[in-house]
Amino acid sequence: QGKVGDVETEMKYMTGRVIMRAIFSDTVSEKDGQFIINEIANAMGGAKQPKGFDKIKRKLNIPYDHAGFLPPLARRILGFSHDKPASVPKRFTQAAKVLDEALYRIIDERKKLPVQPDDIMGRLINARIDGKPLSDAQIRDQALMVVVTGHETTAVGLTFSLHELL
Repeated sequence: QGKVGDVETEMKYMTGRVIMRAIFSDTVSEKDGQFIINEIANAMGGAKQPKGFDKIKRKLNIPYDHAGFLPPLARRILGFSHDKPASVPKRFTQAAKVLDEALYRIIDERKKLPVQPDDIMGRLINARIDGKPLSDAQIRDQALMVVVTGHETTAVGLTFSLHELL
């Protein structure tokens, strides 16, 4: 009561818990679920923010983290070619490695269960394409897509909705 709070952070925490429950039901602890969300945030932040980008954001007065479109735009304006592949920031590769280890461990543990829970991960493990089960990499990719597309987007939408209501 009477305290100022960061609604977007709270919404991200809430939607993170919901999405982890939808993917893993109760087979992953809340702590492990939050770890996965944090590593995804680290990887995404590392992927879209080149070295020195924070300075550019401050100089251009961009107050939020969703400015990943600016580096390609700046490259076009400055006339740099897109022929060369972009370098992958170390922060991204480190976070992606940690995240892969965690997800592959969870997939391995889940495959050992005699019956899969009725959640997204269970459905992915039971899924078949032309009679063949999905590979661990396909399961990981699909689970990550659900988290990345459903977590932050939903949190930001809820935050904006609350802002407009208040």
